[in-house]
Amino acid sequence: MSAGENTAARAGRIDDFVVMAQEIAALVRAGVPLESSLAASARDMPGRLGHQLAALAEELSRGRSLAEAVARRRSQMPPECAAVVAAGARSGDMAAALDGMVVMARARDELRRTAVLAVVYPLVIALVAWGVLAVVATFVAPVLLSEFRGEQLAVPTAMSLLEWFATLPVAFWLSVPSVVVAVVALWLWSAGRAAVVQPGWARLVFGWMPGTGRLIRQTEEALAARLLSVLVERRLPLPEALRLSADTAHRRRNRRACERLATALERGEDLQNIDCPGGTPIAALRWLLAAGGDEALLARSLSHMAERAEGRARRTAALLQSLIPPLLVVLIGGTAVALLALALFGPWTRLMYEMGQPIGWH
Repeated sequence: MSAGENTAARAGRIDDFVVMAQEIAALVRAGVPLESSLAASARDMPGRLGHQLAALAEELSRGRSLAEAVARRRSQMPPECAAVVAAGARSGDMAAALDGMVVMARARDELRRTAVLAVVYPLVIALVAWGVLAVVATFVAPVLLSEFRGEQLAVPTAMSLLEWFATLPVAFWLSVPSVVVAVVALWLWSAGRAAVVQPGWARLVFGWMPGTGRLIRQTEEALAARLLSVLVERRLPLPEALRLSADTAHRRRNRRACERLATALERGEDLQNIDCPGGTPIAALRWLLAAGGDEALLARSLSHMAERAEGRARRTAALLQSLIPPLLVVLIGGTAVALLALALFGPWTRLMYEMGQPIGWH
């Protein structure tokens, strides 16, 4: 894990970060003095969120800008936040830049909620199945085994396995669920950190769920398109806009593409020769520039791309939330029921069948 990700791991909760970004964006949009407004909001906010807002207000009271204050407090929030605020400050439209960050943070928060649902329900089923297995192996299996041996019948493999489980100490039956619960509790803590706004950390925490990579990529592209549209609309030089946007990109090849495109623009080189990842805002921007689009067209196109990417991210998050938890419940619950049936009811059925046959028939 990189140093940035280690720093992000110490950040607060993701829902606190979303509220803080929304609060700052609303204050900036209202045009009220940030220092006194953040201090007043901090007094109304409980816990860590209030402390973060108070710390920002204190930095502002010392004459620092919002971008400088966030940069000095970057250990308390995801690293991308400082880059977004810097881009907003440079463009003069801080609220729009923060809105892009809020959209991404909300999508990651929805991803966290989906992952929690996908873990908690199957975990309960798995723990119940483990308890049933312990009862069956300890109390039921010995009775069935004695009947099989009393009738001089071959002991099924599943019953032999249950017999082996019955020899295990009580500490084993207690330690396994304890370790599982501890691991899941640690994962839940990690999933709730604001660090999941950072794509690398989000992939580390949620990468086991199908479809999460697409959602993370969509939110990253939405933020890049939103920032570029704001910067271009505010008539910043394109090379500078690209480099500011690159600071928020997690993927190395996206950062390199931004830098190559910015350098080519400064040198007046042919943009068609610049290699950009397909389907990204950078590739679309290169195509628009090569086609001779003006700044107004670039800003409108990038804003449209941001809206489409944000819409795709919302739809993907809703789809994951509706599909993944029930699928995992069915998968884990069905597996537990099937294993229990094979281990217990299969041998029981065979025993009843054998005992119902005439003596000496086999």
